Amino acid sequence: MPLSLTRTKMKTIKGFIFQNGRLLERKFYQFFFEDSSPESCLNALRAYQNADGGFGNGLEPDLLTPESSPIAMETAFFYLDMLGQPDADMIQKSLIWLESQLKSDGTLPHPPKTLNEYPHQPWWSNPDTHRILSIVSYLKKWKVDSQTLYAGVKKHFDLCAVPQPLEFYDYPYYLYLKFFPRTEIKDILWKQVNVMLPDLIARHQNHYPLIGRHWYLAMDNFSKAEQQQQVQLWIEGLQDDGGLDIVYRDLPWWRPLWTLDGLMVIKKHGLLEIPK
Repeated sequence: MPLSLTRTKMKTIKGFIFQNGRLLERKFYQFFFEDSSPESCLNALRAYQNADGGFGNGLEPDLLTPESSPIAMETAFFYLDMLGQPDADMIQKSLIWLESQLKSDGTLPHPPKTLNEYPHQPWWSNPDTHRILSIVSYLKKWKVDSQTLYAGVKKHFDLCAVPQPLEFYDYPYYLYLKFFPRTEIKDILWKQVNVMLPDLIARHQNHYPLIGRHWYLAMDNFSKAEQQQQVQLWIEGLQDDGGLDIVYRDLPWWRPLWTLDGLMVIKKHGLLEIPK
């Protein structure tokens, strides 16, 4: 039987998201829990898409350059996946950016050239080579045809080593294995990664890995009992103000995002009774 939240708790959570989140989070909350239209969510998301087809403008709130970046595109694709109906025009523009930016080694340029002109967290100065794997995995999941792009990215994947051990931010590698056709070698890699998944979940419980944007697509690797155990941990992480207790306490702008992420994932998987 699904776990449940009280009306009072949901009212507190909504208040926290609306007070601390962006217009984007408010629109997605309304779509999921107040019968608003998906178009209102898409309109909010379009504000982050640039004329070149990429996404930027602080969609990833630790990287505030307006310039398009791989992590901003992955973030946009997460929101589109939550809607369950990727916008064709938005995807077509994204493909233009991806195909124009893909390097000969199958990766995307990073960091953005204007990185140091805008506020950002220091880790975004580091390489981000695996981001393309999650981006094309979303496209493959949505059955988007882009064989040239996929062939280019395969060059990069074929040089990737299996993460040992599997860490919290290794989900792009997992997603590529999950959504792209299997070969004999990929099947072996897939089994290796899945053997490591329970340990990853156990070691990173304070990240709520299945109940968020990073590992939610691994949900079907776990039993209903295991899924509900993760939901229970998420519920226990909710604070009196309605926001989720997160590990990045010096980055408070993530609390409304992780809170909403969890609510959306939980609802899509039918793991929690959420009163209106």
